[in-house]
Amino acid sequence: MMLSLGLLLFSLLSFAQDNCLEKFNTRHLSLTNAQNALSCYKTQADAGMSRELKTKSLSQMSYLKFFIAEYHSDNKEELLLEGIEFAEKAILLYGPKYTLATYTALPAAEKSALAEALYHYGLTTARYIDIKGQWEAIKRMEDIKKSMNTIIRMKEESTAFYGAHRTLGIFHIKVPFIAGGRIELARNFLTTALQQTSYSKDLSLYPANNVAYAELMFKESQDKEGCYHASLVASLNTEDVAKMDNGLYLETLQSVKDAKSLLQLKKCSTLY
Repeated sequence: MMLSLGLLLFSLLSFAQDNCLEKFNTRHLSLTNAQNALSCYKTQADAGMSRELKTKSLSQMSYLKFFIAEYHSDNKEELLLEGIEFAEKAILLYGPKYTLATYTALPAAEKSALAEALYHYGLTTARYIDIKGQWEAIKRMEDIKKSMNTIIRMKEESTAFYGAHRTLGIFHIKVPFIAGGRIELARNFLTTALQQTSYSKDLSLYPANNVAYAELMFKESQDKEGCYHASLVASLNTEDVAKMDNGLYLETLQSVKDAKSLLQLKKCSTLY
């Protein structure tokens, strides 16, 4: 009897996970779909399940708050703060933030789930800083660096298509030298992200990596190389993006828009 109940509970947990993931994977279709996914993960997080599943649920809730803020709402600040809070709750399930010795001893599944939460924490914090500006950056900048560096030190670098490398690369492009920005570190991080996520020749499976690398090239006055990487992304159409099947359809379309803006800003038609 106990075994049967255990199997039933396992089946219900698996169904709940699959149901939420199905909703999550349709978030790009409408705001309602994204909100339905958020509600599903909230129910899952509140259900008192395993630490791994609770981590995943809170992490996905964080990302969905970021996603809704980015693509469906003008009320970005409040949504991003909620996203930061959800990711932080997931991280704190494992004790004080950035406790590497604890993290590296975790079972593989928990470590992977925690890495996702750390990434969403840093990602959402970075976007919040973009909106709020310098004073918020002074308060929160260390959280971006620590969350992303922790992912790398946990050896979970592949999380979010080398998202920690991408985020740290962008950080070192944007932050002045006096505040800790180092172009050579940006180059190392972004080169790794590109090399490890190759999709077709020089195009990354997540083209935001190419856009970030293009911005680095422009920063280093290597305009022809910058135009080349921006053009790789700008040339993608909706069918190309769908075929990539990277689980980030709207996000990739945004990278296409960003690349087109870069091409225009840098007058790439005269260079490449």
